Amino acid sequence: MGLPSIKNIRKAAYSTIDPKRPENSQAGRTVLITGGHSGIGYAISKAFISANAKRIIVFGRRADVLESAGEQLVAEAKELGSPTIVDTRSGDIADPGSVENLFFGLKEDGIVLDVLVLNAATGGASKKMVDMPLDEFWGDYHINSEGPKYVVNLSTLITYVWHLSGKPAYGLTKNASLGIAQHFAQEHKAEEMQIVSFHPGAVLTPMSRADGFDENSPIQWDNENLPAALSVWAATPAAAFLHGRFIWSNWDVDEVRTGEASKLMDKDPNYLRIGVSGLTEKDAIATLMKKPQK
Repeated sequence: MGLPSIKNIRKAAYSTIDPKRPENSQAGRTVLITGGHSGIGYAISKAFISANAKRIIVFGRRADVLESAGEQLVAEAKELGSPTIVDTRSGDIADPGSVENLFFGLKEDGIVLDVLVLNAATGGASKKMVDMPLDEFWGDYHINSEGPKYVVNLSTLITYVWHLSGKPAYGLTKNASLGIAQHFAQEHKAEEMQIVSFHPGAVLTPMSRADGFDENSPIQWDNENLPAALSVWAATPAAAFLHGRFIWSNWDVDEVRTGEASKLMDKDPNYLRIGVSGLTEKDAIATLMKKPQK
């Protein structure tokens, strides 16, 4: 499942990442979830409600689906006895104007973000890379936040398994977002802005069905509560050891923290980070410092 040293492969949420665990509490926090009105994003919204977030802001572009999801999430919070305020805001993460309006509105309302969950991305080729305001989105979040911050970046295995993608824009935008995540992680310590990226697993979402997959496809599907719960856990200090790195939601985080992967992270600062296969930072520096032969 992507990393040979991981033996315990998870297909659903488990104890360590359970949103209801006190260690994973999001009490007092305001969480912005892009695309939090459908698919995995909706499951993430529910998970943060379970973790007793103060407020979740669900940002999505389909107004009708957004309204319906908001009503269901309010009912979910009431049923769980969660204090979470559900705040829905319509807009498109691929539209610079929408992003600007979103953060302007938050500022006008006096809302300060504690957690940003980057879930939405274009699935097709309708948007050009130059039209995707990913860097502006990250920058606006940074400017409009204060105190400890957490960024949870849902990425994809397509960032490094290129032949699987039949939708170039999807892979490219996710790759760009992962690259930006790594650069921000370089500039900020985990105590300032903790950033964790992960592949959500194989979840049979409406988007997957639209691509022709179903229950009979030769894939061992994951429960949507797995990436949802991991999103909550990734927004806690326990995930600081993954700051700036990329994992799969299927990897048991206890094993990643204490097993062979942990040793490799200690040994190689670029382990579980994107780069050019076959090239290392050490080799690049050695080449730059190498004197020419006479």
